[in-house]
Amino acid sequence: MTARVLSVLLLACAQLARASSTFPMCNGTVNEIPAHTDAPIFVRAVPNGRLYNGGGANDTFFVMHVYGTPYQMGYAHGQLFQKEIPLGLKQFYAWIADSIQQILPWLPPEIADLVVKYGAPIALEWSYNMTHPFTPSKYDEEMQGVADGAGVSVWDIRNINMIAELIRAQCSVIGANGPATRNTLDGTLLHLRTLDGMGGATAPMKDYALVTVYHPTSGPAVANFGWVSFIGTVTGFSQTVGVGEKFWNNPPAHSMSAHGEAWTFITRDLLSAPSLDDALATLHSANRTCAVMLGLGDHATNRFVGAQVAAHQYNLFNDTSINYPEHPIYPGIVYWDKYDQPSNNFCFMQLFAHYSGNLTAPLLATTVAPLAQTGDLHAAIFDYHNQIAYFANARKSSVTSGGLNSYDRQFTRLDMAALFAEPQHGAGSG
Repeated sequence: MTARVLSVLLLACAQLARASSTFPMCNGTVNEIPAHTDAPIFVRAVPNGRLYNGGGANDTFFVMHVYGTPYQMGYAHGQLFQKEIPLGLKQFYAWIADSIQQILPWLPPEIADLVVKYGAPIALEWSYNMTHPFTPSKYDEEMQGVADGAGVSVWDIRNINMIAELIRAQCSVIGANGPATRNTLDGTLLHLRTLDGMGGATAPMKDYALVTVYHPTSGPAVANFGWVSFIGTVTGFSQTVGVGEKFWNNPPAHSMSAHGEAWTFITRDLLSAPSLDDALATLHSANRTCAVMLGLGDHATNRFVGAQVAAHQYNLFNDTSINYPEHPIYPGIVYWDKYDQPSNNFCFMQLFAHYSGNLTAPLLATTVAPLAQTGDLHAAIFDYHNQIAYFANARKSSVTSGGLNSYDRQFTRLDMAALFAEPQHGAGSG
């Protein structure tokens, strides 16, 4: 071992030891991998769609631009992934079959009996049928377009888009502005959304990570941080607002309903709102189903709101709404960690006590998320003022080295302003 290598290893060990001693209630370690900063690389184009590869080395993901009507955008999606979608669906059905025991407790007894008898897809089809009367036609048109473009059954695309209605994800949400970012970003807004659950780092979706940038015929450009074939929003950032979700454990009795708009379609609706107030009005009037907790941010005002909603619940939170020993008030920070709420974990508390006032997007990505060990499937951090995103995904199946969870993988810095401004080119042009 050379002296240079030894010195680097000793420095890394010292940094990790310092983090462990400073934050003894956090179980993770700092992510020392420098962020990938190169722009996505063009791959191919079809009418109304362009595909790029984002990220570097073993942590690449897809970046797709789609244009036009809902059907045209869906068709381009399907065309660009004609090889990946059939394979991904096969893997998805195999995985969901292995997840039956996780799904069953959330289903009505009569549907659970059908799942045991006929398999998991019946639950997804049931969920689609329950929500379809409330689904905006634009999403049905887009799913039909994806199916037609890829040459698969539209029921397969509908099914994969119902997965979030059935499998609950834990996740973390942080919104930080004002005093929390005053020394680093002049008080402007940061937003962390990490996804824990939905199979975590074992889910096949990790091999199909996709940032879809929608360029509709009207309204703001919208970026979905999700997966191939999936058109709903679990994590999103548009030219006007941002949104991320966390499952709400133990809501009041009879709060949820199977009859309503799928929550991932509602959250995508929110991204098209002109402002946070408009997004909240949309959320309030929506026919909601599942019990979820949302973090919502606003570009124009740097505001951030936490929402706790279900079919028959609608509660909003700011940075002073929640105060107990494991969740003290930190001015300018709205937060929920990945655990059931109210959480009894002290990690976020220690991190905010140390870093409040000096938070940045890279700090949330490489220090806060990995120390708190949140974001096993994916992690996204948004800098609203600078229109920058940091994105990481769980280790791909084809990769055998490095950490398994997204917070231990390489983050990629994305210039969201540039992605939103991407013009439509002719098919096949680079």
